Amino acid sequence: MPLVNSTLDNKSKHYKMKTLNYSKATYSVEIELSKPQHEVFDHVIDLGKWWPEQFVGESIKPGARFDLKVGDDHYSKNRVEDFVPGEKLVWLTTESMRKSDNFDWSGTKFSFELTPKGSNTLLRFTYDGVVLENERKRLAEICDMCIKVMFYNFIESFSATIEVTKSPEEVFNCLTDTAKWWGGNDFAGSSTKLNDEFIINHPGAHYSKQKLVEVIANKKMVWLVTESKLSWIKVQDEWTNTRMIFDLIVNENRTVLHFTHEGLTSEKECYSLCSEGWNMVIKDWLFKFITEGRPHFQLNSKENTKANQNFSCSATANIRAEEALKKISRIPEWWGVTFEGSSQKQNDMFIVKMSGDSFFNFTVTELIPGKRVVWTVTDCNMPWYADKKEWSNTKLIFDVLENNGTTEVTFTHQGLTPDLACYNDCEPGWTHWITVSLFSYLATGKGVFRQPTK
Repeated sequence: MPLVNSTLDNKSKHYKMKTLNYSKATYSVEIELSKPQHEVFDHVIDLGKWWPEQFVGESIKPGARFDLKVGDDHYSKNRVEDFVPGEKLVWLTTESMRKSDNFDWSGTKFSFELTPKGSNTLLRFTYDGVVLENERKRLAEICDMCIKVMFYNFIESFSATIEVTKSPEEVFNCLTDTAKWWGGNDFAGSSTKLNDEFIINHPGAHYSKQKLVEVIANKKMVWLVTESKLSWIKVQDEWTNTRMIFDLIVNENRTVLHFTHEGLTSEKECYSLCSEGWNMVIKDWLFKFITEGRPHFQLNSKENTKANQNFSCSATANIRAEEALKKISRIPEWWGVTFEGSSQKQNDMFIVKMSGDSFFNFTVTELIPGKRVVWTVTDCNMPWYADKKEWSNTKLIFDVLENNGTTEVTFTHQGLTPDLACYNDCEPGWTHWITVSLFSYLATGKGVFRQPTK
């Protein structure tokens, strides 16, 4: 995010007030945003969603009055002085108090000025008022935080909205049953009450640890990401310290769920793939769980997790089933291997090579257009293991199911079970190639070939 200008007016006028050393200060900070002016302005005046203090009062409009407070010890009363839709907002603090030291910033003006810059918008924020002489640096830090971090993340972070004919209580209960719509058997922990923690771990692709830092029953839930590792990007902890925010709003007999991944912004390397992923998770998996009561994931009990369980994972994208199968057959576009032969039609044969003198011979043994394709391993050499033929006679099965233009691809490596020596390497490998690379290819037309790390 570019910082265009940041200045502190040092022409200070010193005077005594309530035994405190006050100084007049003007601080400005300017940022560039990728949204049009009217949209930026609409976000600015939605103060309750992003301003760090609690907002109390009527919506922002000409002459509006409102309070900003932090608990019972810090408050201000404010009045809108200038309101030009899409261009300018100014409010004046008419009364204020910080009880810890009696600091009073009454008479201070807070202004937001918007100007176009191509298809983007420049937002200039100015604090024009008083500051304690020993807090001038802190004033600059607070203003920067409000605009460069909080507002920027509020407007530029990924968001998705769904509306359902369910009560807020029903929607909230589905949110807390997280493993059924996000994570599945890769979910560990609890996600129901304040301070609960849970982990989503897709080996070789995604690891994140979330903590519930705000829970307002039937209204709001916030998860803070305390740890993360996205193994397919350079800066693998891009999710750390970001927040997932779920806001529930009643609209007559419907509930609107607004999701924001605060901090997931377009300049992050993971944004393109994660935005596609969240659209799938929120608008498809969670939506269906809420409206149909159908979990996206069938959770295995410990008794059912047996050594003969075939490896399986899935990916969902906005693509027709027939097109998804065609893209799956374009193996070099999403699987990081050397490819020879053809995989387009039934009975086609192809060879995949990885490293060294390894090879895997495949035959397309089943092809049902728009529904399924099966590749059978007829021979292989896996020089890294004692049994170099562990994949022989196993099958790679791709089942596709389309629903309203969205297609779920379920991949099963039949015969790849936890008792095989190669399983611990193949599990994170397949997780990456299917849930990250194939998904990216289906959604964006480009695979992700960064090798997964453990």
